[in-house]
Amino acid sequence: MADFMGNKGSSSGRQERGAQRFNVREELDTGRYEYDLHLPSGFSKIHLATARVEREGGDTKADWEFRSTLYYLIGAGVVKAGQIEDAMKRLLTLISGGKVADFAGLDATWTALHNTLKKRASRDGPPGNTVSVALEWAEDKQIKKIRDDLIHANWWDFSGVGVRSTRFAIRKDGTVILGSVDDLKHHVELLGQYELMLDECIGPHWPRVYLPLTSA
Repeated sequence: MADFMGNKGSSSGRQERGAQRFNVREELDTGRYEYDLHLPSGFSKIHLATARVEREGGDTKADWEFRSTLYYLIGAGVVKAGQIEDAMKRLLTLISGGKVADFAGLDATWTALHNTLKKRASRDGPPGNTVSVALEWAEDKQIKKIRDDLIHANWWDFSGVGVRSTRFAIRKDGTVILGSVDDLKHHVELLGQYELMLDECIGPHWPRVYLPLTSA
């Protein structure tokens, strides 16, 4: 029998042709969940974070209703994450005294942008002081982790299992991330708050597009 790794819960199993099937029941802070886990033979270890997920009998109306909320929130978070990266590039250009509004030479990861901006902001003083406050806030709120868990996770986009995703971060063990719709909303709001903090640091010192006012 394979060694199963993942969320804690009770289970009962039965043998099928070339595989085992377990009924898993979880009682967690976010609710009570139940699903079947199909384990093909040939694996010595199986981590839940690697499993494929599907609805037996096909997707349901409840699945699609859940997805409309899930996809909206994930999409909003991805948009905010992209805006944050661009805001860091703008600030790094301004603090460095750059006179060209172009990101061609700033092709760096989020972590590299954050660390470089942190060094320049602490060294150069105002407006770096305000930038330093925003960067420290982001570290305290774990904004980078929120962004990574949002973008790099494999989401269980089905109803009845909570807001659940799985992820194998670089050089780390797999994890099952379980929360609620309110948790996800809060994370998206934090991303939005950070983007506003960085944009306030930029102020009027960067080219800006203003769309026309509409009545709709």
